[in-house]
Amino acid sequence: HAQDDSGALRHSTPTDQGAQAWKDRHKWRREVDLSGARQYLLQHLPTGDTLLQQVRDTQSDFQHWATQLGTEPLKLFIDTTNPKSLLYLQLIMLNLQIIYAQDDAATAWLAEQETNTSSMFGTLRYGFSPALKHALHQEADALLNGLGDVTNLATRIGELNGALNHQGFADKPWMKALKQPVQDTFKALGELARGAGKATLESILLAWVPIDSRLAVGKQQNIVALIRTLLIGQVLLDSLAHIAIN
Repeated sequence: HAQDDSGALRHSTPTDQGAQAWKDRHKWRREVDLSGARQYLLQHLPTGDTLLQQVRDTQSDFQHWATQLGTEPLKLFIDTTNPKSLLYLQLIMLNLQIIYAQDDAATAWLAEQETNTSSMFGTLRYGFSPALKHALHQEADALLNGLGDVTNLATRIGELNGALNHQGFADKPWMKALKQPVQDTFKALGELARGAGKATLESILLAWVPIDSRLAVGKQQNIVALIRTLLIGQVLLDSLAHIAIN
């Protein structure tokens, strides 16, 4: 149809080219066989269920493996105070996490690991050191004490940004109070962040974004924990670039 100047509809004859194009597309205009499609799905449903169960079994094995290993890298003969060994384990665990975190239920499990520190996934971004993780969380929590709402956040922006961009955490009294292997792991992280492991450490922090984002949504929001993660991530990256909370 076409519309003339008066606004009335009038019939129009398609051009030869348009008619030919319509004929050429005829093979794509077939009725959908709903009955056949339903039969196909029913026929292949058992196969789909089997494959899905295999995925769930693999996830279960994966969680069991991680829990059995616990938080001790030495079970894998990895010395985290050695930058090369630390980077090797980081790459392995990072690749596993990227694959595993594609499932929503698995993401929830990884969030539990971050909270409970019951496997090396919970200490991945801390050089696989529970003691270093605890120390960093303790210091960050002390800094963020009383920061329960946006109003408090607005009044303490300067303080937070000052801590966020402070260099030389290795010389802090609380860091020197840690056992030497923990300090050495922190130094190894810093060495990697400034060199061969920079891209890996950035990828690790990015891989945790979907998991950390759970802290900012839902009924149990925890903005303080989210800011704590930002602070710690900046410390571990050992970045000279100054970022700021706006």
